[in-house]
Amino acid sequence: MGDTNTTYDPTGHLLIVVEGNFEKETPSEAQLRSLQAITQWAAQKYRVPRIRIKGHGDYAKTDCPGATLKPYLAKLRVSF
Repeated sequence: MGDTNTTYDPTGHLLIVVEGNFEKETPSEAQLRSLQAITQWAAQKYRVPRIRIKGHGDYAKTDCPGATLKPYLAKLRVSF
């Protein structure tokens, strides 16, 4: 089980980390491709419905995944 540095219990969640401060930085194309690939792999392997693909901020009061990465989460849900 991963550590979220917040109060929600991540049991049953697959935590994917993208390094950076996405309140100030923009994720690189390589980061976005990697995020898509691992998300697609995990969703198919563990039969995760697209609607369950969410960001840290959907579970806890946090800015994570950041203003420049958060919009990409919606694209992940429809990318496979």
